[in-house]
Amino acid sequence: MSSVNRYIRAQRRARRKAQKAQERAAAQQVRQAEAAEQGAAAPGGHEAESTDRPGPASPTRTVPVLVGLGLIAAGAGSAWLHVSDPDPEPVLLQQPAYAVPAPAVTERLVCPPVPGQPDSISDQGLLDYAERDSSASALRSAAVFAAADGRLPRADWLPLGQDGRGEPLQLIAADESGESAGGGLAERHLVTGIQQEGLSPSLLEIQPLAGLSPSRSPAAAAGFTYYAEDGAVAGLATAGCTAPERSQWFLGPETGTGSASLLTLANPHNRDATVEVTTYSEEGETGALGATTLLVPENTVRTVNLAGLSDGEAQLAVHVQASGAPVTAHLQSAASAAGSGLGVEQLSPQPGLRQEHYGVGFPAGADQNPQIWFYAPGPEPVTVEMQVFSTEGQVVTDTPGVFSLEAGRVSVVGLSGLEPGTYDVALTTDQPTLAAVRSAGTGEQVTIEVELEPETDPWTGEQLEPETQEQEVDPAPDFSWAAAAEPLSAGSGALLPEDFSTDLRFFAPPGQEGAEVTYRLFDSSGASSEDLVTQTEGGASAEVPYQELLDRAEAAGLEDVYAVLVVQADGEAYGSTLSTDEEGRFSLGTLDPITPISQHVPFRLDP
Repeated sequence: MSSVNRYIRAQRRARRKAQKAQERAAAQQVRQAEAAEQGAAAPGGHEAESTDRPGPASPTRTVPVLVGLGLIAAGAGSAWLHVSDPDPEPVLLQQPAYAVPAPAVTERLVCPPVPGQPDSISDQGLLDYAERDSSASALRSAAVFAAADGRLPRADWLPLGQDGRGEPLQLIAADESGESAGGGLAERHLVTGIQQEGLSPSLLEIQPLAGLSPSRSPAAAAGFTYYAEDGAVAGLATAGCTAPERSQWFLGPETGTGSASLLTLANPHNRDATVEVTTYSEEGETGALGATTLLVPENTVRTVNLAGLSDGEAQLAVHVQASGAPVTAHLQSAASAAGSGLGVEQLSPQPGLRQEHYGVGFPAGADQNPQIWFYAPGPEPVTVEMQVFSTEGQVVTDTPGVFSLEAGRVSVVGLSGLEPGTYDVALTTDQPTLAAVRSAGTGEQVTIEVELEPETDPWTGEQLEPETQEQEVDPAPDFSWAAAAEPLSAGSGALLPEDFSTDLRFFAPPGQEGAEVTYRLFDSSGASSEDLVTQTEGGASAEVPYQELLDRAEAAGLEDVYAVLVVQADGEAYGSTLSTDEEGRFSLGTLDPITPISQHVPFRLDP
């Protein structure tokens, strides 16, 4: 027998052994998961103790070492050589990754602080705010979905500031008596809660329910709304409350005269975090003067004033890297002139470097054209293909559809030639980049109620009640940012800000027939509508105006419109929200995945 044939047979035997070991490991994994769920659901059964102690702890997911070693052993034959001639070319075959449920842990969602101007800030990131205008207000909202077996986790609001945590304000008490509600979030019991007071960031802490697979565990979302009619930080800003991360990117803080760009770093864990903040400009990396390292002690908040890192740069990308413990970063961007606010926004973290970006539902038409910001971190120039769309399909702009970006720099491209309205942009780059759209609104006049001078009754001499009159005025100055949207799937959603008009928008990229999005509306009591459907053609978008949402909610017997949740998305689609006040202030948001509390860790053996 030739050496080649012996080699082939040996490889076949090794492959069969590896496949059998892999099948045994997979079967054992399924049996363990089923036994864990049955044990948690059995009458009188005891749940496994949470790996997270009461109080602050890291949300980092871990997997027992023995499980990981078992998977590695099972995958030892996942790479092999196929020999078909005496001088074979090696062909690498990879086995798919295993998804191992991680132990249940406490989930923490941190909301931004109330925007303001810095009065003083120390080298350690301790910030004192200047006095805020009396019109400024903030609202935090939350939604907690029960597990698939009907159980609700305990969830609490906690103040989180420079001096540590405050006392918890209980939102939801744990409920062990629920009934099975199915797997989808839309079918589960929803509990809502609101915290209105407090200037510092707020922490929503959700305790785990052990013995559940990721698809059956509870889920939670939280949102933040800021509003001010007057003062140096006037405008409307909405943002999601997000979980701590190790690495976060931001594009677009205001850094010019009259700006207030504050990066807040919140560490809700019981160990310290060391955070490196690095900035990049139109000249590339800003060097030591544009970077800083800050210690964020456990259960505290620290702040970086980006004015100290920008050195007058007008265009910035900001990278936040944490070690020791992950942190939640929020970036306030505000502008003013002569003490009057020109807008404020809480910038969303970038979803990561990618080659396809979709900015959905941004207004255009104001004197300031929309701007598309990019950061190209690689060593080579980047070619960008751009298409702009409306509800009618693709539209023509004065900006070229193909252009280049300099390597390693932040670039800004103006989007000109658009009539007043709301648009979507599709960006394709030949190398991974970051991208975001800055909008100053449509510039269209708004109708407001103006109070007339009170008159006096000529017979009695008494002063009459003042009358009001509708009047067309220019919109109040404001701006907002649209980060690249994530594709919609079952479980994507958003909490809608209270007391503001919020339109929904769905966009289907070009190159497909279209998309159909099925969603439900929820009110502040947790009641939901029936399935609602919106369709859009490929390369176009569909709008659902706020009044239509109200009409659909009323028809469903809902008290208000608190949240929207995607039940199903047929075809690739992206979603956004546009919230406005009566005077034209506005803020953009996206429909993001509502993450289940229990997660999983993928294992793959790569040579």
